[in-house]
Amino acid sequence: MRAPPAGPRLATSCLQRKHRVYTVYSEHRPHKPARCEFLCRIHTEGDDSPLISKPKTVLALPQIVDTAVQILDENGLDGFTMRSLGKQLGRSAMAAYRHVSDRDSLLRLAAQAVQEELPNVDDLPWYERLEVIARHGWRTSWRPHPWVVDLIGGEPTTSLEKARLALMEQTFRDAGFEEDDIVRALVAHWSFVIGTLQFVKRLASQSPDIDPDDVFEFNLRAWILGLGAKATHAHPSNFARVGATLLADTRGVDVAPAHTKPNPIT
Repeated sequence: MRAPPAGPRLATSCLQRKHRVYTVYSEHRPHKPARCEFLCRIHTEGDDSPLISKPKTVLALPQIVDTAVQILDENGLDGFTMRSLGKQLGRSAMAAYRHVSDRDSLLRLAAQAVQEELPNVDDLPWYERLEVIARHGWRTSWRPHPWVVDLIGGEPTTSLEKARLALMEQTFRDAGFEEDDIVRALVAHWSFVIGTLQFVKRLASQSPDIDPDDVFEFNLRAWILGLGAKATHAHPSNFARVGATLLADTRGVDVAPAHTKPNPIT
């Protein structure tokens, strides 16, 4: 049997022997009997022939999502492209499109993968509910995966984020907020979260001794204290006590007064 002539090789067919599929390269049409016999002989003689290339492992969606999360954690939302994903996977830029329709769909899957179910806060006062909800988001996704906040941008993109938003809205209603004030309160929430993340990012290089969690806790309590002025179901004297307690937790000192004195200014 004569060997195939030298020249550029083009992928022409696949052979299946011993339950393994091999891509065969030839510059001729693959359907000639002589050619098929020759290629089978090459396979029988060994797998080291340059004419045979073993197929790559089939990609699975969890592998694609996990790799996307790694790239997003390292490079952020702006640094994530389908080309960089394909390179990390050892595939082409189009490989992931067998599993997702577009980049945005993959980003939503990545965000969903790093978020956790919300804890039960039904029995807590409204201000403690907000503390638990915000702290849960910070510790489970926003702090370790800050690109999630950039992706959300104030608009929920995953089922867990929609559940978080619905729970916060209901918490504000339970506290007596008007609908317009609920929108303002949510805007203030994301402003303090995004601002804290930006500040923490700068702290990493300029002030490494400052604990990012302490910064978040202080900003969280300042946000809740500001909301207290709008909470119609919170008696002013009671909330003053709560606010002092929150500040005491942040500073590490006890500044809560034994009682709240009436304001002499009428």
